[in-house]
Amino acid sequence: MAFALTLTAFNVAQAQLAPVSPTITVVGQPPPPPIVEMKRNHTPGQVWLPGYWDWNGRTFIWQAGHFDHERRGQIYVPTTWQSVGNGWAMIPGHWVAQ
Repeated sequence: MAFALTLTAFNVAQAQLAPVSPTITVVGQPPPPPIVEMKRNHTPGQVWLPGYWDWNGRTFIWQAGHFDHERRGQIYVPTTWQSVGNGWAMIPGHWVAQ
């Protein structure tokens, strides 16, 4: 049986995860393995944001990767899932300064 809860950045810091988002989703089961996606040709000034498994409250749903406009001086950190206690925490993708 799966469970989910939402942690604030304060709770996440207490769980020793880096607070990168106002909310983090935690579920009681690990996500499926990532789906290998074929990147299409892109134009200069675009960067690939890889797909990831999202949680809809009942099951995992694949969110396909896509190209986005690059942000000068920043790099994209993809969405990841980390084992936390008795569950799995989704750390949303985000941009950070280089």
